[in-house]
Amino acid sequence: MLQDSQAANQFIDKIIEEKNLQDLDAEVHKQLHNDLMRRLEDRINHAIINSLNNKQATQLEHLIDTQQIDKIQSFLKKEGINVNGIIAGTMSKFYSDYLGA
Repeated sequence: MLQDSQAANQFIDKIIEEKNLQDLDAEVHKQLHNDLMRRLEDRINHAIINSLNNKQATQLEHLIDTQQIDKIQSFLKKEGINVNGIIAGTMSKFYSDYLGA
């Protein structure tokens, strides 16, 4: 999901740069980038799930179980979940946590 996002990739690159890790071996840099991207995506998914009430969580689980992944975004929007706000807040917290700010 996030791997395809240019903004997310730039965000992770900025974290690596600010941590002064940009001079790592190319393979190590790639592994670090992928690891940070997975961690960020996990945190975003967790935050979105935590924003749901029980009924919404059950409906989301049904979409996932029935492999209707393409309907998740519209479901969240219809339910009034501020996905962009959750993503922004999660990215800000991730940035602070990782850089120790």
